[in-house]
Formats: sequence, structure tokens, C-alpha cells
Amino acid sequence: HREGQGSSLERLRLLSVRDVSTYLNVSEAFVYDLAKRGQIPCGKIGRIYRFEWSEIQAWWEMRKRGK
Repeated sequence: HREGQGSSLERLRLLSVRDVSTYLNVSEAFVYDLAKRGQIPCGKIGRIYRFEWSEIQAWWEMRKRGK
């Protein structure tokens, strides 16, 4: 494979609601609520919410700084 191609794939890590709630130290219900209201970056696979690790990190850093 080409130089650097694998590194972007390695950074693409999908998280579950449980993963995000643990990272943010909040309840799973709170994460679901944020996702349903479109207040946290996420996607859905069928009926299941998934979160990209790099997007959650960036979103959380912005939130900590006060947007």
C-alpha cells in the first residue's frame, strides 16, 4: 500500500454509546439524548449509533474550551 494510506485507516475507530459515555464520564442515556438531538457528531448503522473517535475527541476539546 501507499505511504501514509494505512495511518488514516488506523485513526478511523468507531465507538459505541457505551464507549463514548465512559470517555465523557456521563450516562449512556445522556449520550443517546445528545445523539438524537444532533448535538454530538455521530452516524447510525441501522438503529445503532456509532461515533468516530477523532470526531469525539475534537468535539470534546471544543466543549471543554466553551465552544
